[in-house]
Amino acid sequence: MDKIRREESRYVDLPKIYAFKSQRDKEIMLNRNFTRINNEIDSMIQMLLVGSGKQQ
Repeated sequence: MDKIRREESRYVDLPKIYAFKSQRDKEIMLNRNFTRINNEIDSMIQMLLVGSGKQQ
């Protein structure tokens, strides 16, 4: 039982599953996520450029 508890403690929660009311709602959510991810990537790139001394 202890071995099972240790294994279960390493489990990762499953991602949230969305149920969209319409295709439009789905597209809106996907677009928001796409925009947010792109902004986060741009921010990380800027942080790396500042850290290396190569600002744009």
